[in-house]
Parts: sequence; C-alpha cells; structure tokens
Amino acid sequence: MSSTPIDWVKWGAIGQCVAALLTFGAVVVAVYQDRIWRPRLRLHVSSRSPRCMKQDARVASCSTEGNPTLQKRVPCYYIRVTIENHGELGADHVEVMLKTIEECHNEAGEPLPREDFCAINLGWTHRNHNDAIEASYLHLPPHTSKECDLACIVRRDPTEVPRLLELQVVPKNP
Repeated sequence: MSSTPIDWVKWGAIGQCVAALLTFGAVVVAVYQDRIWRPRLRLHVSSRSPRCMKQDARVASCSTEGNPTLQKRVPCYYIRVTIENHGELGADHVEVMLKTIEECHNEAGEPLPREDFCAINLGWTHRNHNDAIEASYLHLPPHTSKECDLACIVRRDPTEVPRLLELQVVPKNP
C-alpha cells in the first residue's frame, strides 16, 4: 500500500490565502463597525401622553409664623421629550441639552432667538434629581426609550399667569 505524499507547498499556499482573506475581513469589519454597530438616537416630541400630561401637584403654603401648613393640590402640566435608541449598541452617558430658545415677537411670527438664554442640561424623568450626575447622564440600552423632562407648568394661584417654561433642572457641579 503506497501513500500519496502530502504537498506541503500547496497546503501552505492555501493557508496563506485563507489567512489573507480573514485579515481582509477583519480590516473591513474594523473600518465599518462604527457604521454597523452603533447607537442610533431619535428625539420624539408630541403633545400627547406620556410626553404631555396633566397631574396634580402639591403646593405647601406657609402660615404667618412661618410653619408649613396643609398642602393644596393645583394642576400641573409636564412637557417631556422621548429619546429612543434604535441602534444595535447601547449609548453611554446620554445627556439632553437645551441650547437655544426662540420666541415669536414680530408681526410675521418669525422665531427670534433669546440672547439672554444659556444652554443647560435637562433631567431624565423619574431619576434622582438631587444627584446632578444621575439626573443628567444615562445609559440607554439598544431598542429602548426614556423620557426627559423639558418643562413643568404650574399655576399655584388662579390669579397667577403661569410661566410657559419653568425648567426643572439641577445644575451640574464639577
């Protein structure tokens, strides 16, 4: 029984070709991985619940001695935006900033930016707002969404004109 000799040169050439193809594939994945596997965030704004909703807020009033008295319930409107991650990778340290505010003051109704407004971080809904870092930054896993508080409109007194944008923001300490 004679055995066929193994052609090591042929198998070496095949091994080198396979290694070259695998290396090329690894380079392609490394170059395009940021386009394939990355967080993809969307901002949703709507005038329907849960983004805009009415709840009762409790407002404490003080007596003449300065002691808090019984709280009363007043209508409160929360305005929220939704941030959705529809990517294949989780997004770390997500924060939402309000950079500019525009108001309509002229006859044509064109928006004019407010020059006296300074950009601020907005807080996430249902987070610990006493901790500025926890309130501002969030990990957003793939295919999930979270609400972010934009404003809270409260009319404490029937004669009071409510503020249109009473931001519920905690300043971030360095």
